[in-house]
Amino acid sequence: APSLATAAWLRRFRSSIRATSAACFSATIELRGEADVSEELASHDAEAILGFAALHGIVDTEKRLDLPAPKCVATPFAGVLPIVAPSAGVISFSKAPGDRVMAGEEIARLVNPLTRESISMVSEIEGVMYARLSRRYVIAGQRVAKVAGSRKIRSGKLLSP
Repeated sequence: APSLATAAWLRRFRSSIRATSAACFSATIELRGEADVSEELASHDAEAILGFAALHGIVDTEKRLDLPAPKCVATPFAGVLPIVAPSAGVISFSKAPGDRVMAGEEIARLVNPLTRESISMVSEIEGVMYARLSRRYVIAGQRVAKVAGSRKIRSGKLLSP
């Protein structure tokens, strides 16, 4: 039996979904971060998802999606560098998601709340910082940010640290 969300989606869009052969198309939809919640963003994202589906012939809709120009050059998944906290502490980011960073440039400071020692956290690669932790207290070894570079620097299990 379909989930409640799937059932609601099917009731709303069943007449506009085209029959497709199994495994001919797959997509993952990333719906922003925990702190990125608003009616305006949700409405914009829903329209964009339906526009994308219409563009690929998955749903029929009268509204067509005008694709914006790319904001950057695509980077390889193997070019992503996770930034890891060397110790526990309170993190203060100096870079925001979407900011370009140079190799050696600080992206955050990590402060030990007991000793007040401050550690500069830097990116080892040039690229775009595209993700960061929403919480501000971190533990040693925790991934706190990700930078996408243009060169492949990792291999193997790329979804893990």
